[in-house]
Amino acid sequence: MSQLILDEQLDLQLILPRVRRWTSAVPLEELRPNELLLDDRIPEVLLTLSKPTFVTIDQDFWDRRLCRPDYCILYFALRDDQQEQLPQMLRSLFKQKGFDTRTARMGRVARVGFRDIAYWQFATTRLKMVEWPAAVRRRWQK
Repeated sequence: MSQLILDEQLDLQLILPRVRRWTSAVPLEELRPNELLLDDRIPEVLLTLSKPTFVTIDQDFWDRRLCRPDYCILYFALRDDQQEQLPQMLRSLFKQKGFDTRTARMGRVARVGFRDIAYWQFATTRLKMVEWPAAVRRRWQK
């Protein structure tokens, strides 16, 4: 099974081919064909998979209560017209300590923005923040 699950809110025609160049990914709707998956059911679906990372631009998933040890949720704080940035941001995120392996990502709900990465970790109450390195931020300002 894929390590990345892409939310239906994403522009899959734009994002999926670019992400699949370097990792496996599957659209959420392929996991449950012919089912309507509302946001509140997505964590339940993720729990049926082996260490999935769910990728979305839906702000409703930026919620500490969604932290579970068996999955990761990555909320990219992007507008619809900024989605072309997502594959590059995702790849850069996967090079950051704590996000560089599936095991390291588990239990996190993260908000990924152009300036920083904020995240909640399962069984902790403190929000953690990491700034992107300056070289990475400069790439996105072009």
